Amino acid sequence: MTETHNDSNEGAPGANQDPLAGLSLNQCQKIMAMLAQKFHTESTSSPNQPIVSNFSGKSDIIHKNKWIIDTGATHHVCPYIDLFTNICHKTILSNVTLPDGTKKRISCTGTIRISSEIVLVNVLYVPDFKYSIMSVSALMSSANCFFIFHDDTCTIQDNSKKKMIGKGERHGDLFFLKSDSFATVFAFSDSTISVDTLWHYRLGHPSCIKEFPLNKELNFSQPISPNFHCSTCHYAKQKKLPFLSNHNMAKTCFELIHIDIWGPYHTITHDGFKYFLTIVDDCSRYTWIHLLKHKSEAKSVIPAFIKLVQTQYNATIKGFRSDNAKELQFVDLFRSLGIVHYHACVQRPQQNSVVERKHQHLLNVSRALLFQSYIPLIYWGECVSTTTYLINRIPTPNLGNKSPYEVLNHKAPTYNHLKPFGCLAYASTLSQNWSKFSPRVVSCIFLGYPMGMKAYKLLNLETNTIFCSRDVQFQEYIFPFVTNEGLPAHYENFFHTVPTIVDTAGSSQDMSFSAPEPDPPPSTPAPQVCEPAADLHQHSNIQPAVTEPTSAPDAETISPSVSAPFSSSSRPIRQIKRPLTSKIIIAS
Repeated sequence: MTETHNDSNEGAPGANQDPLAGLSLNQCQKIMAMLAQKFHTESTSSPNQPIVSNFSGKSDIIHKNKWIIDTGATHHVCPYIDLFTNICHKTILSNVTLPDGTKKRISCTGTIRISSEIVLVNVLYVPDFKYSIMSVSALMSSANCFFIFHDDTCTIQDNSKKKMIGKGERHGDLFFLKSDSFATVFAFSDSTISVDTLWHYRLGHPSCIKEFPLNKELNFSQPISPNFHCSTCHYAKQKKLPFLSNHNMAKTCFELIHIDIWGPYHTITHDGFKYFLTIVDDCSRYTWIHLLKHKSEAKSVIPAFIKLVQTQYNATIKGFRSDNAKELQFVDLFRSLGIVHYHACVQRPQQNSVVERKHQHLLNVSRALLFQSYIPLIYWGECVSTTTYLINRIPTPNLGNKSPYEVLNHKAPTYNHLKPFGCLAYASTLSQNWSKFSPRVVSCIFLGYPMGMKAYKLLNLETNTIFCSRDVQFQEYIFPFVTNEGLPAHYENFFHTVPTIVDTAGSSQDMSFSAPEPDPPPSTPAPQVCEPAADLHQHSNIQPAVTEPTSAPDAETISPSVSAPFSSSSRPIRQIKRPLTSKIIIAS
C-alpha cells in the first residue's frame, strides 16, 4: 500500500507516511480476507447483537469496536466519522494506496477517545477504508504507555501509573483490542456511565464508604474508588476543609493567652450579668472567667488581668489570640507592652479553637450541675464560676495527668473542701443576733467558692440573698430544688413563677425560674452579705466529721423546664433515690 500526495499540500498532518507501510501485498490481502471472514461470521452468529445501523445508517458500524493493533503502522486510521472529536477540517489532498492498488483519500484528521485512558490523536479519517487501525508507535508517543506482547494476548500499560489501560487478543496473525477492556464512546450514545455509577445515582449519591456493604447484593464489579468523581456530590455535600489540630502548645505559662466573649444569654443572672469573658492560658490550660453585663466591660478586664499576671505570677504575657470582636481590640495597649495580638480569620472560629472548646467544656459541665441541682436559671453565673473552679483542679491526660492548677502553681490542689453544687447547707447565724430561742442556723443552697476567702458561697432560702460563711454543715445528698426538702413554704410554686427583671439599659427580659421576694422572717437574723466571687485557693481549716446516718425518704420525681444552652427544651425527668444521709460537722 502506497500513499500519493500533491506537492501543494506537502507537510499536511498525517500525510507523509503510509499507515500500512512495511506490509507486503500478499500480507495485506490475507489481512483483508481474514477480517472479512471474521466480521461476516460474527454478524451472522450473534442474533442478539444490536443493529447499530438503525442509529447511523451504516450497515458496517458493527465494526466500530474492532481495532487492529498494528506495530508497522505509523498513523492511526479510522473510517467512522462519528467516533471523532476535535476534527481538523483543513483541506487534505493526500491519498492512501491500498494493497489492491486502489487509492483512498484522507478526508480529515482528528481525535478519538476510546476510553478514559486511551486517546488516539492525529487519526486519519479514510471513509472508504473498512477497518480501524491502532498504531503502536503513535500511541506510545502520545499516551506515554508501552505494549507487552505474549503468544495470544497483549496488554497496554500506563508508564506513569503502572496499571493496565487496555488488552488485546490474537486472532490468526493479528492482535485486536478487546472491546470489553474499555468503554467505547459513540457520538449517538447519551449513556456512557458504568453500572456502578448508575447505582450511585439510584441510591441518592451515597458516600463510597456507605456503598461498600452493597457490593455483593448489587453485583458491583468492584468497590467504587474513594477517588470516584461525581460533580453533583461536590455541589451538594462538599464541606469546608478540616483544620489541622495544633499540638504545639506554649512551653511556658502566659506565653500565649486565648480570649473570647460568650453570650448574650437570654436569661440575665440575678445580679444582671448576661456575658462572660473567658481567658485560657495555652500552656497550663488554666481558665479564668469574668461575668459581664456589657461586652464593653472587657476593655477594663484585660488590662487588669495583665497587671494580675505581673503581680501574682511575676510573668509577662507575650501574646493574645482572639477573634475579630471590636471589644477585644487593644492596639495601643498591646503596642505599648510589646504584646503580639493574633487574630482569627472572619467567620473561622476554628482558628481560636482552644477557647471555643473551653466554652463547650464549661457549658457541658454547667449543664450537668444544673440538672443535678435544678437550681433556678438566674444563678447560671455561679454555676459557670463553680464549673471553672472545678475544671482547673481536675487532672487531664493532655497535661500529663496533671491539673491546670498544678501546672500553673507548681503544687497540687486540695479536694477535701469540695461539695456538690446546689446541695442543702445549714449556715450558722451571727452570735450577736442570737436570743435564747432564735434559730442557730439558716437553710441555704451551696453556690460555689468565693475568691480570697476560706468560706462557701450560699443562697439564703429564707431571704433569697447570697452571702459567704465558713460555719456550714452540708447535706450532700439533698438537693432542695429536686426533693423540696428544706425549702421554705414560699418556694412551693417557685417553678410556675416567671417574673421579669429589668436590666440597666432599661429593657426588660423574661427570666426563667425566678422566685418572688419574700419578707425576711423576724426571728432570723440576717447574715452579712458579700459580693459573689469565683475562686478559692485553700480550705485548710475544714475538718469534716461524720455522725450516725439517718434513714432516707422515698424517691421523688420533678421535671421543670429550662432554656438552652444549659439544657434542651425541657429538663430530663429524673428519679432520685438518696442513700443514707450523714451530717457533716465543720470544726470551728
